[in-house]
Amino acid sequence: MSRTKQIKYDAFKSDPKCFSYYWGEDKTDLINTINSLAEGRKIFVELCAGYCDYSLEFARNHKDYLCIAVDIKEDRLYSGLRVAKEEELDNFICLRLNISHLSEVFENYIDLIYLVHPDPQVNNKRKRLNQPKYIKSYESALKQSGQIVLITDNNDFYNEYLENNHLGIINSTFNAELELSEIKILPTRYNQKFINLDNNTKVGLFIKSV
Repeated sequence: MSRTKQIKYDAFKSDPKCFSYYWGEDKTDLINTINSLAEGRKIFVELCAGYCDYSLEFARNHKDYLCIAVDIKEDRLYSGLRVAKEEELDNFICLRLNISHLSEVFENYIDLIYLVHPDPQVNNKRKRLNQPKYIKSYESALKQSGQIVLITDNNDFYNEYLENNHLGIINSTFNAELELSEIKILPTRYNQKFINLDNNTKVGLFIKSV
């Protein structure tokens, strides 16, 4: 591990805005702390947040939400937190969490989930985050009438998500500019790797209605 990464890992572990959850742990203190930081605000979660592009943008524009950037890579999360500190965003925190444990921590709790450019896992589709076991976990984590926004430029991933989806579909488009203008499409490091493939950005908006 590089010295820079190690510094970020160490900083993550000691920062009061950074949290971790591992399978089987008692979640009581974590949820109580999040509730205290939320101070009655709604809960936004970006899954596979990476460098937190969408979490940061959402936190800037929605002060009525506590924004939680979720990933398993603490160094990337801490890079996002440093930006939040520079901009004095008091509604932004980071959580080191394996997505397969999302509903174990959050049950009927989250108002809005963003899943942005998830890895299409072309060599092992069972690991894709559009599989029924994951989608069921997202559903369990959402409050009633909570919503999920999926953003991807991978046609196969998007279509498979629609097939496996358990939630009601509010909107779905292969052209993000047409109907979902309230959802801002941002360039991310992952997205930029494939931008020359001329893939359209696909956006799905889903709601927990039952």
